[in-house]
Amino acid sequence: KKLGITKEEKDNFIPAPTAYAYTSHMYRAAYEGHLGDIIAAILPCYWLYYEIGERLKECQPEEPIYQEWLSAYGSDWFRTLVEEQITRLDTIAEKVTEADRNRMRQHFIFSSQYEYSFWEMAYTLEKWPVNEEVKGVI
Repeated sequence: KKLGITKEEKDNFIPAPTAYAYTSHMYRAAYEGHLGDIIAAILPCYWLYYEIGERLKECQPEEPIYQEWLSAYGSDWFRTLVEEQITRLDTIAEKVTEADRNRMRQHFIFSSQYEYSFWEMAYTLEKWPVNEEVKGVI
């Protein structure tokens, strides 16, 4: 509501290719894997957002929504959340098979790559390469 996005805009939203691929990757990790796969797939996002929030939390953006973002992700509670997830992932990794650890590692690496690509996507305003109507398909 704060952003003024209408229901119609929300209903007609089509994610950019990288956003679609990244979320599909996380859904697949959750659907096919176990808790370790899920944490490995989402941890790069948590960790990166915390690092950005921590480094920029003293900034005073003019737009309130950016200040809220920095305050949330640079906060002690979010740092604690990230640290808990890192510890949880390490604990799970100690108890699973080598094949499971390799799969978890691959999820983490893919998600790290997607995080980079996600920010690049936003910066370049990435669009689908073929401008076809895909509403209702995705």
